[in-house]
Amino acid sequence: MSSMRVFDTPEYSRESLTRFFEGQTRTEGVIKRKKLETLERVRIVLRPFREVMWKLESPTGVEEKTSISYIDEQLSSYISDPNHRLLLWRPRYAGLRIDESDEVDFEIIESTNTEAVERVIDDLIQQRLRGQELDEELRPKLRSLQADPLSAIALIVPRTPYSIQGEKQILEERKESHSFVMASSLVTNCSPKDIMTAVGMGESVYVKTIIAEYRDVSTDGIRILVIETPGSGSLQDARRSGQALNRICDLYPECTELLL
Repeated sequence: MSSMRVFDTPEYSRESLTRFFEGQTRTEGVIKRKKLETLERVRIVLRPFREVMWKLESPTGVEEKTSISYIDEQLSSYISDPNHRLLLWRPRYAGLRIDESDEVDFEIIESTNTEAVERVIDDLIQQRLRGQELDEELRPKLRSLQADPLSAIALIVPRTPYSIQGEKQILEERKESHSFVMASSLVTNCSPKDIMTAVGMGESVYVKTIIAEYRDVSTDGIRILVIETPGSGSLQDARRSGQALNRICDLYPECTELLL
């Protein structure tokens, strides 16, 4: 196969991986701990993430800049909820060193989901724009509610229930839209005020992903625990990097099946 691009990652021995994952086995009891599951196997795979480059403008249009983030290419077609889709992004991988490799010793997960990735990106841009527009539009509406002459004597004469309810509704709408704008900024390495004017997709870069499978001793059910090692300083750090993927697997059992 042609050379592939892989994020630089620390090397962890098989012994340290087994010891770490054995320590994550679920147990019960305090003094005498009883194992509720057994560690079945530990696999190392390379999963594709697509580079996404954003062209950004400030609200005044006088400043232009760019940002880069990475999105999970394998699972992009399986997640429809806009908020859950935020779990697909890996902003912390921007800036990490990328190695070119002709030979790898691990299983490679091939996945070309360009159309699905494009849909996720388009939907994020549209929802973010709606949130930014709503945020600006709500401010004058909220001010008009608060500008009631009676508000100057609100301690003596309370505002009407209609005014209070209207203000609560606007605040709730603004809170939800603002939350998405903030979250989308975090995953795309930009600020909430940045306006996305263009986007481009780069090549796939592979992420070293370690998957542990546990078997429940009572039900025989399978649980997986996933860690992502690029940029990690320890296996605990790698576990934190894998929290988004673990959450996706909790929400979407079909994604767990893909990783087994």
